[in-house]
Amino acid sequence: MNVRKLLKRTAIGLFASFFILVIILIVHIINVTPESIDNPTLQISRIDFESSLDRNTENQIKSQLKSLPAVKSWRINNDTGVLVFFYDNRYLQSQDIVSQIDKNTNLHPKLYKLSDSLAQRKVCPVDQNSFAYHFSKGVQRIFK
Repeated sequence: MNVRKLLKRTAIGLFASFFILVIILIVHIINVTPESIDNPTLQISRIDFESSLDRNTENQIKSQLKSLPAVKSWRINNDTGVLVFFYDNRYLQSQDIVSQIDKNTNLHPKLYKLSDSLAQRKVCPVDQNSFAYHFSKGVQRIFK
């Protein structure tokens, strides 16, 4: 008789715990808001230089980038001769920045272009056929 009561209490406890965890999951899905993009016009581009960059040429490039108000930030890899920068595409295009650097320095920058096979790749890591994806989308549809 005691074993039966113990099994019944254990089953009720497990069911209650599972029920509470499901409720917490649903409340979490309801309250999580999608991440909004602060600036949808912010883009990233890459420029390759023919050789590695020394400190002097790096400073020349930095001064060119600072003079362009649309360029938000940048990173330069001196060893590989690669410049990666973020810019606002409402005011400038990446080719304009390349021509600005080319005009004021003799470094011969080349804008990096993705191959067609890479450009067509899906970049979202979410598996849209998974149960978790469909469950969270269903909960969001119900409560929104």
